[in-house]
Amino acid sequence: MSLLSEWSRASEQWNTGAGPYFLEADARFLENYKPGKYNSKDEARSALGCWEKEKKSKRLHLELLPIPFMGDLLNASIYVLMDNPGYNPCDHLEFESPTFRQALLANLKQERLDGFQLFPYLDLQFSWHPGFNYWDKKAGLGKIISTMAKKRGISEAEARAYLCDRFGVIQTFPYHSRVDGLNLKESKPDSWPPSVSLAGEFVKDTVVQRVKDKQAIVLLIRCIRIWNKYLPDGLKEEHGVIRSKSPRNVSLNPANPEDPSKNPCGRAMLRHLSIMT
Repeated sequence: MSLLSEWSRASEQWNTGAGPYFLEADARFLENYKPGKYNSKDEARSALGCWEKEKKSKRLHLELLPIPFMGDLLNASIYVLMDNPGYNPCDHLEFESPTFRQALLANLKQERLDGFQLFPYLDLQFSWHPGFNYWDKKAGLGKIISTMAKKRGISEAEARAYLCDRFGVIQTFPYHSRVDGLNLKESKPDSWPPSVSLAGEFVKDTVVQRVKDKQAIVLLIRCIRIWNKYLPDGLKEEHGVIRSKSPRNVSLNPANPEDPSKNPCGRAMLRHLSIMT
């Protein structure tokens, strides 16, 4: 099994089918979770009642398409290692936007479609989605895109397309949830579902080799203990593997570029894109 082939094969059955959506290999690890039942953002919000309660829920939203990764994974030069796709009732907008759903499926199949970015959460046509707000605003990629445009004398649209072609995200856990539903951070590797190992082995075999060949850098933002299992001990910041000093802070745009201790991952990304002064 390989990360890309397994998810591509699974997603072929999801073009018109209804959820729950998950890898068959993960089935026994997910058997305690009921299939999702929300078919729109309004239905989800109504059923959840109190959003504050959902923030602490370990419910897995298998009614939504999984997001094990995003971006061109075989050709990215910046890999961000994260935890899981999170959850927001507005994620159910995928039921109401066939175009967005098409983009999610294309990403799972690693297919480039005309009119789409392979990283949907940086695609301006989906700026209404909470995932776009997360990566463009909270993670600070919009600021990096603006900086890149100014430094290179290109339009922001060109800078955005440039970054989309080079930016990849890999999750330890592919299913939507507010928190780590299977408690991976506290459990032993032999209790992890196969999808976790698929992600880890891809990092170990493909991403690490690209780093060693100086074709890419890796930014460890979340679940550092889990990802370290798949990264050689000798690969450190000077080799292209940068570990966040504040896992709760997802920003990749340093507030003070003159002080690398503030955000080593953001600084490394800016340096890699050659847009530092």
